[in-house]
Amino acid sequence: PANGNRDGVMIGEGASPALKMENTSHVIFRNVTIGSATNAANQVAVQFMGYIENVLFHHCNLYVQASTTNSSSHVVDYNNTNNSTNYLKDVRFIGNEVRGGYYGFYLYYAGGNAANCKTSAVNRASVRIDSNYIYDQYYYPVYSYYYTYIPSFSHNTIKSRSGANYNYGAYFYYYNLIDSVVGNKIHLNANYSYSGLRLYYYTNYTSTFGSDI
Repeated sequence: PANGNRDGVMIGEGASPALKMENTSHVIFRNVTIGSATNAANQVAVQFMGYIENVLFHHCNLYVQASTTNSSSHVVDYNNTNNSTNYLKDVRFIGNEVRGGYYGFYLYYAGGNAANCKTSAVNRASVRIDSNYIYDQYYYPVYSYYYTYIPSFSHNTIKSRSGANYNYGAYFYYYNLIDSVVGNKIHLNANYSYSGLRLYYYTNYTSTFGSDI
């Protein structure tokens, strides 16, 4: 909306996913609310499927139920497969509120394969996560699994849910390529917290992504 009120436009309250994008390109979401933090039906806010290019979420509320313990509940969901020809290219999350779920960001093979993440790739995969407030997740506010290029993961504030038994802040698992990690604030509130930021195996690993790192 022109007045910048995020609550003025609501998408998908009571639906899961609240927003589904499949093989979609060149879309901007700005100053809208997607999903609901109080409706039990909202277990996925934004679901990507297939090839996604040039999509921006800017100053939006991205919500799923804030009290869920369902491991299938993801605020942002991309569940891809190894060596897929599909991937996320130039997908950006900037200045959003990302609330609730078991996961905040669930990125599973977001780059499809290692070749798509190299700087030499003709159509390089990329996901940018900057200046977001990510909170009330039960276990993983940010989880990136295999082959993801992240130009910047910076200036985010992460607060995990109080009362959970275990949780992480941001977990990058196997073969993630990250250019910039600057100015993040990560607060863990679980009874037994693991890591605020965990880079697990072969982050920025040149043998996988090439000598251009």
